[in-house]
Order: sequence, then C-alpha cells, then structure tokens
Amino acid sequence: MAALVLFGCTVASVLSDPTFNGLPRDLKVVEIFSGVGSVAAAATASGLSSQPFDKFRIEGRTNIPGRSCEDLTVKAGFVNAVKLVMQLALGGLLWLAPVCSSWVGLNISRTLRSHKNNFQGDTTYPKVAEGNLQAKACAFFMQLAQFRGIEVILENPPSSTIFNFPVLRAAISSMKLVSFVTHRCAFDVSAAKGKRLWKKYKFVGPAAWVQKLAKPCPCQGKNHIYLTERWTDCHGKNRFKGLKTLLDKSAAYPAAMGTAAVKAWLSNTAEKHRAPDSETRGQKRKAVWSTNSWLQPSVSGAVDSRPSSKPHWCLPPAGK
Repeated sequence: MAALVLFGCTVASVLSDPTFNGLPRDLKVVEIFSGVGSVAAAATASGLSSQPFDKFRIEGRTNIPGRSCEDLTVKAGFVNAVKLVMQLALGGLLWLAPVCSSWVGLNISRTLRSHKNNFQGDTTYPKVAEGNLQAKACAFFMQLAQFRGIEVILENPPSSTIFNFPVLRAAISSMKLVSFVTHRCAFDVSAAKGKRLWKKYKFVGPAAWVQKLAKPCPCQGKNHIYLTERWTDCHGKNRFKGLKTLLDKSAAYPAAMGTAAVKAWLSNTAEKHRAPDSETRGQKRKAVWSTNSWLQPSVSGAVDSRPSSKPHWCLPPAGK
C-alpha cells in the first residue's frame, strides 16, 4: 500500500521530524472527535492526563484555522491532532469517533457509498469529501499509534461503512484489532428504562480488552426512543428520515460509558509489565510488578516504542 499523505505529511516524516518526535510523551488519553468528551473526562477523573479534541469544542477557537484549531479538514487542525497523538505515552489510549453521517444509510441516496466504489462515495458531495478526509486522518493516527505502542479504539455505528474504507480496513487488519457492539441504553443510567435512546456503538480495538465494553440492552423488552421517523407515502413506498436532535444526542456518550471505557483500558495495563531489578550486578535478579507503569507492552507484545520491524506504511516511498 502506498504511503498515506495528508497535508504534506507521511507517518515516516512525522516520526523523523523534531517538531513532533521531540514532544514529551506526557498524555495518557487523547479523545479525537470527542463531542462531550466523556472518555477524556473519565480519564481526568481517574487522575490521568488527558485531552479532548473536537472541531466544535470551543466556538470561535477550535472551529477556525489557527493555533487552537481542532478541525481535521484543515492543516492547522490536523497538525494539532498529530501533536497530541505523538504526546501519548507508551500504552496510552487513543480514542477515535469520526462523524458517521456520511457513512450510514440515512443519506445513502446522496453519498452513494458502496462496495462498487470502495466506499469512496460521491466525492463531489461535500459531506462525503469531508468524511473521507476524516477517515484518512483516523488511519494516519492509527498508523502512528501502531508504531508508537499506543492502544486504539475506533468507534462508529455497526452499520457504518467506514470500517470498509480501504485505508482504515488496512490499518485495522495490520493492528489485528477486533470489534464488539454495545448498546447505549446499557450506560444511560440517567434515563428510566423505556425512555432511553435506541443506539448501538461498534468498537474496533485490542482483543485483550475491547470486549469488556460490549453490553446488551438491559431494558427487558421496554420501548426505546427511536432516532428515525418512518411512514408510508401516497405511492405505498416505505420512507424514513433521521431526527436530527435525537441523532445528535445519541452521538454523545453517556458519562458511564466513558468511565467504563477507561476502566476497561486500565484493567489491561495494570500489573502487566514485569521489570527486572538490576541495581546490583551480583545480586540475584527478581521480578517486580509495576501497577502503574506506562511502559506497557503493546497489543503485539512490544515493550519498546520502536517495533521489531517497521509497518509497510512507515517506509519511505520507493526511490526516496
């Protein structure tokens, strides 16, 4: 696969650029497309350094080009996101939840995404072009994460075709990530059963712990609030449309889900890394457990920030 190039950057160029590789690795959690920031907030509540990142996080600052930009469709925002990924500690958590609106069936008549066009869709449609760029940015971050020994979660609805987008599919395969589905209502403790939104999330992440986020619907047959309206038109055809207010609300993770995500990730890193005590050469070495070490093995088992061999996407293009 050819090297992914975004805004003039490749994974290889970022890894060799002092602007990026000279940054301190002092963050434990970064949540990109954070929305209400439930995952980052849960990490902060656990005493961990974290950073949310979202175009609409601070009106007039993060949604315009500049030093504070968090819009991944412009270079300033992309570079700011790359810096955050590079600041994640070894074994840290990168959470990615790209906008799903151009990847699901509600707008398929406009997006035209299908296997016939490799889910690229109608690239002349602005929402498709933006969605494709966001997906490529996620693939770029995942490639960086693989090289840097960072844990990754990619989230979208189960019906989203983003998981089949070529560069993301390649990243998921290379990192050997697996997927599980969870129900939003399992975490929406603020609403009574029967008044919870009907929404599922699909998590793609490390096999060692992502399954801990999979929760069934606990509502025991009670009704939900649905995100679409359905009807039959005068010609007898079934129609449906999304209800924007509810769709926007459903995209926000309940606080309990952010807490569960951080807990699942931490459960995998706690007491995982053995470090030999070699203070005295002649002294018998003994293994000690480090319960809060951030020098944790990655999913592949590597304990160094450099893998034993570079992924193919980290190699410079032929002839360079």
